[in-house]
Amino acid sequence: RGGLIFNLDLTNPTQKGKKKSPGVLVFTSVRATPVYSFVDYIRGGCQISLITAVDFTASNGHPSQPFSLHYSRPYQDNEYVQAIRSVASVLAPYDSDQMIPAFGFGAQLPPEWEVSHCFPLNFNYQNPEVSGVQGILDAYQYTLHNVKLHGPTNFSSFLDRTMQYASVQNTQQSQSYCILLVITDGEITDMADTVDRIVAASKLPLSIVIVGVGGAEFKNMEILDA
Repeated sequence: RGGLIFNLDLTNPTQKGKKKSPGVLVFTSVRATPVYSFVDYIRGGCQISLITAVDFTASNGHPSQPFSLHYSRPYQDNEYVQAIRSVASVLAPYDSDQMIPAFGFGAQLPPEWEVSHCFPLNFNYQNPEVSGVQGILDAYQYTLHNVKLHGPTNFSSFLDRTMQYASVQNTQQSQSYCILLVITDGEITDMADTVDRIVAASKLPLSIVIVGVGGAEFKNMEILDA
């Protein structure tokens, strides 16, 4: 730092007792780049922004079938609704304006029925925000009755969209921190791209919470948590 040069003599543990160094590592410059934690942003008075992404892939089972994770029995919430109520209701109170961008992935959308890996649950591409947890639930039910479950389970597209939100320039007067809540039933199919996005997102004011529903394998989720 400041133009100084640092020299570090290298050692070889297999050549103990020898006086001659195997080499010298020369530092021409050193720069410290701070990496702020979630707590640092909270202490700085930043605003929290919750973002959700819900899995509409065919591996969940057709919503009309009792075995489906999207199937709602009378007076009993399905697993996705339970997850939204349980987890989003904990995170949402920290959202400063209670306007939550809500996305789905893995479904075929009308009218062309092409597969989308990131679409707004309210089908409003200009403004995908919904109001609070109830807004997420209402948009989820609307989507469930207007799309066809398909696949595969790709994360990279909605991660790209989330990173756009998290990339908004923070200033001392206006700071924001994003929390992405992902609710999914199975293994990620674009794992390499997902890892690349998460590595890139690690430099942003962003945390990712993944909630698994159903009984599928979630080994890849453990890899992402490493």
